Amino acid sequence: MADYPTDSTPVGGYSPPMGERIAAPETIAAESRTAIQDLRTEIHDLRADMRIMLQTINDGFAEVRRVHDRDFRMTWGALIAGGLGLMYLLAHTAHRL
Repeated sequence: MADYPTDSTPVGGYSPPMGERIAAPETIAAESRTAIQDLRTEIHDLRADMRIMLQTINDGFAEVRRVHDRDFRMTWGALIAGGLGLMYLLAHTAHRL
């Protein structure tokens, strides 16, 4: 029995040719290269999709900000008008006008 996997020799006492030994790592390297290229393509596509989603979200927030600003102005306008109206009512009931 061999101590190391590389020490195993086939029947006949000859080691396998160097081409067969190198073929396995070359195959693994080629498969890894194509897998990495596929991952890069997928990441590029995901980034493009994320940019589109981010633009859509930003557009939505801009609309919410616009509506919120309008509501904020209307609320403060109503508070001021209500306060002035109550002051007028108080002055009128106290016969100051």
